[in-house]
Amino acid sequence: MLIEQAGEPVGEVLSRNDAKAHCRASDFDDDDTLIEGYILAAAEYVQDVCQTILLRTPFKATGPRFNLGFTGFPRPELSSVSYVDDLGATITVDPSQYEICKGRLVVHGVTSITSATVEFTAGIGAGNVPAKLVQAARMMVAHWYANREASGEGLAPVPLGVRDMVALHRSFAF
Repeated sequence: MLIEQAGEPVGEVLSRNDAKAHCRASDFDDDDTLIEGYILAAAEYVQDVCQTILLRTPFKATGPRFNLGFTGFPRPELSSVSYVDDLGATITVDPSQYEICKGRLVVHGVTSITSATVEFTAGIGAGNVPAKLVQAARMMVAHWYANREASGEGLAPVPLGVRDMVALHRSFAF
């Protein structure tokens, strides 16, 4: 199934005030917009390296059948499961007919479908993101803030420790 983001994530991985304090930029507001951009990029970087959704986010999965695994989508909550049958009728599946078993969607009693749609919310959730991942995001923000004018060989490498902090939190670890 093709999974697409269907709404905005809820919450934040790292607050602006926390990032500003880490960057030692708390005494002025001139760089707030810049730092907010770095915060979004750092959270995305950590999420991409971990291959795990950090903030609770709505998703929509579509495909020719119910073949949906939730690797990288921790704590999935299904909100709607539906399909189009052979006659073209759209049918919403009763929640008693589906479940998540061993990280995969299992739908009972549906035999003939031409397309399937699953709406769900997944992600670790603001306030539940492991401290190492929040620290990795802080370090990335500070790195980009301090090296925003780097030239020559490009930006300096990722700060020591960031990759180590996120390595054990890849999606297969959840």
